[in-house]
Amino acid sequence: MDTSLPVAVREVNLRDGLQSIARTLPAVRKIDAGCDLMLLPLSASHAHSLANLRKTPGADVEEIARIRALRDAGGSRCLIEVGLGTAFGCTIQGVVEESEVLRLLQAVLDAGADRVGLADTVGYADPLQVSRLFARCFAVAGDRLACGHFHDTRGLGRANVATEDVAYLFRSMGVPKTGKAAA
Repeated sequence: MDTSLPVAVREVNLRDGLQSIARTLPAVRKIDAGCDLMLLPLSASHAHSLANLRKTPGADVEEIARIRALRDAGGSRCLIEVGLGTAFGCTIQGVVEESEVLRLLQAVLDAGADRVGLADTVGYADPLQVSRLFARCFAVAGDRLACGHFHDTRGLGRANVATEDVAYLFRSMGVPKTGKAAA
């Protein structure tokens, strides 16, 4: 992993909770308004996509292609970034296969996404899973893999963690127990 690349941190707290708003601004209006970046959600979990976005991941990919066509037809320079949610697991579906994440990643790039990010929507990812999936996705997307979005609902993202969180982290990574307690 190349650690010499610059990192940008984006705060998205304002976005959280806005999913409940019934009326949204259509993509064409955002493009016409001259936005610089449009972040489009896509859930890797079929069940989550139906529950949260009310459409299948395939239908969402088709929508991304339509938005890209609108952008190009209008001559806009607005970047289209797709946030690939539930890439590390889902509270509804459970396991989300890495092969499905890779398939959808390729599909959104083929649909015209400029950049893609991977999201641990529900806080399931452990460090080995993150490293493995990002490496596999980077091999497909190269520098168009631009972002990671993580939640800390299970304590896997904190530097200072409680014993229970450390135990869960190691169990989720398949690290065997020694049977010895620390003194």
